[in-house]
Amino acid sequence: MKFNQQYGVALHILSYMDLNKDKEHTSISLSESVNTNPVVIRRILSKLAKAGLVLTKRGVSGITLLKEGNEITLLEVYCAIEPNSVFNLHPNPNRFCPIGAKMNDAIDEVLVNATNSLEQSLKQYYVSDISKKVTEKIKEEN
Repeated sequence: MKFNQQYGVALHILSYMDLNKDKEHTSISLSESVNTNPVVIRRILSKLAKAGLVLTKRGVSGITLLKEGNEITLLEVYCAIEPNSVFNLHPNPNRFCPIGAKMNDAIDEVLVNATNSLEQSLKQYYVSDISKKVTEKIKEEN
C-alpha cells in the first residue's frame, strides 16, 4: 500500500523540527532537508497548521511546532494530510451488472476494518518515535 507522498514529507518536516528545536525553520530550510520545492513544503505546512500541529507566520521566518514530538501521534499527522479514507470505493459501479451492483457492499466491511487497524496502529506511535529512529540510524552510520 502506498500512502500519498505528502504524508512522508509531513513526517520528515515534523521530525526535522523536533530534532532541531533550537533552529529557526523556514519553508526553504525545510525544503533543503526534504529535497523538494519550498512550495510543496508550504502546502503541507498549511495542512499541518490547520490541524493545529504547527504555527506558520506568513512572510516571516519562524515555523514552530505547537506540540512536542512526543505529543503528536502519527494518526494526527495522517488525518491532517489524508483527511479522507485511505480506501475509496468506485463511486459509480454499473448497477445493472450483478457484480458491479454488489461490489461496494461486499468490500465495504473489509476496508472499514483495514482502515480501523491502520488508525489504531498509527495512534500508537509519535513523531518523537520517528525522530529517535532517525537519530539511531545516523549514529549507526558514524
